[in-house]
Amino acid sequence: PGFLVFLLLAILFVGSGARAQEDNVYQAGVQPASRTSVPIVELVSYSIGDSMWSRFGHSALRVIDPTRRTDLVYSFGHTDFSQGGFAWSYLRHTKHFNLGVRTWESALSRYRRENRTIERQRLNLSDAQARSIAERLRLNALPENREYLYDQLLDNCATRIRDLLDEVTGGSLRRAVEGSGLGRTYRYFTLDASKGAWP
Repeated sequence: PGFLVFLLLAILFVGSGARAQEDNVYQAGVQPASRTSVPIVELVSYSIGDSMWSRFGHSALRVIDPTRRTDLVYSFGHTDFSQGGFAWSYLRHTKHFNLGVRTWESALSRYRRENRTIERQRLNLSDAQARSIAERLRLNALPENREYLYDQLLDNCATRIRDLLDEVTGGSLRRAVEGSGLGRTYRYFTLDASKGAWP
């Protein structure tokens, strides 16, 4: 499911010929090339990892905000896996996950250490849509708003991004896939992502 959402987002929102900005756009003398008051929003996709919880890969949104002078990665699905009773609370669907926020450099460093491939794609959004996404993510990341009940298949890093983009674009993602289907089940994708991991 995460890959399908990623593929759909890539088809609908990546501007043809668009290029992502340099990794550190706020180093001395470097600024976004144009529309300097409009946030740049990128879809960031990470390849699968070795741990059980990273077998589906990961998706996040990067927001480069020239007005706030921030370069942040918003990542749904953060939690403390070392907490006592984690597995039991997860299976009972009582475990809260949250929207994590890191600087781009911090996120880049973490996934490089894990030797995972990182792909960035600038989303082809209007100025109003880009501003709306940046503000919604900022508010969603506040301590009082960031927690939610995670679901591996139905409410995860990819579906949260899908739903946010669908909302901000007036339902364009949903309309694009109405009446279509791949004829594959959640079980199919789960088994495919779990190859080589005996649990």
